[in-house]
Amino acid sequence: VGPNGIGKTSILEALSLLSPGRGVNQARGEDMVRQGEKEAVIFTEADTTGEMHKIGLSIPKSGRRTTRVDGKDLTRQTDLLALGHVLWFTPKMDRLFLDAAKPRRDFLDRLTLALFPEHGSDVNRCKRHLQNRLKLLKENPDQGDWLTIEEQQAADFAARIFRQRAKYLEELSPFLTHTTLEQTGYAAQLDLGDTLAEDIAAQWAVDRARDGRFGKTHHSPSSMDLTGILTIEEGREVMLHLASSGQHKRAVLDVLLAQAKLIHHKTGQPPLVLLDEVTAHLDAMRQANFLKSLTDLGAQIWLAGTEREIFEEIERVKVIFLSKKA
Repeated sequence: VGPNGIGKTSILEALSLLSPGRGVNQARGEDMVRQGEKEAVIFTEADTTGEMHKIGLSIPKSGRRTTRVDGKDLTRQTDLLALGHVLWFTPKMDRLFLDAAKPRRDFLDRLTLALFPEHGSDVNRCKRHLQNRLKLLKENPDQGDWLTIEEQQAADFAARIFRQRAKYLEELSPFLTHTTLEQTGYAAQLDLGDTLAEDIAAQWAVDRARDGRFGKTHHSPSSMDLTGILTIEEGREVMLHLASSGQHKRAVLDVLLAQAKLIHHKTGQPPLVLLDEVTAHLDAMRQANFLKSLTDLGAQIWLAGTEREIFEEIERVKVIFLSKKA
């Protein structure tokens, strides 16, 4: 608890970096390092598997961050998932289903890591091959053999991405209480059978002229969106892109709670949960029910807010007040 600008989100950001990716703010190293310093360093001790692990991160202003667990460097960020998972809600997610599609795709892809740790790498490698394809289409579209190679390699990763997203949503569905989610766009048109990669590559061969003209791959893992419906009460539903602020937040927290339950079901361990200004637009009863469901799983929850009073009704909460040094 503390005033704006005191560093609450910085603490949550440091904790979020115990998972693959750039953390809650999706920040680059140069934006995390204090002015005048060469690097930022995080150290923590974590007990998620019945034994204590020492985790250290070195984040340079440029270049890749280094992660060390029990004195040994990790070769891949996804190796952190062996120690546990981290979930978070931030004010940026208040409009997750109301604004552009890309944040929803990123949200889905981050959650999918819970079942498929290689998913993030598949997404990045697919993007690189598609970028190479667009470069060839722009500079020398007559290089059919090279284009075919790039399309085939990208299609292999794209097929994995489409299948992993679909499988994840299928596995998540039983744990959702008030919300249903589905993919729309190109993903909804695909047959996920054995010929998926070949079908995608064939589509790209047909699309070469149009994609080269517009500088964009029209049929790809980025040509999808995530939509959903919130059940308000029996017989009443609302599309998430039409929901009120309170309804929208209720749906997002329902997804995060379902993710926590799915992780607990699959691994036997609850995730670490980070909640920044989560109480806005949420009535006291739903806030209490949400937090109780998480603590019933055994999850450790870090909450951040500007006033002590908003946490007074929460049981077992330890309030740390942050203030500026004199």
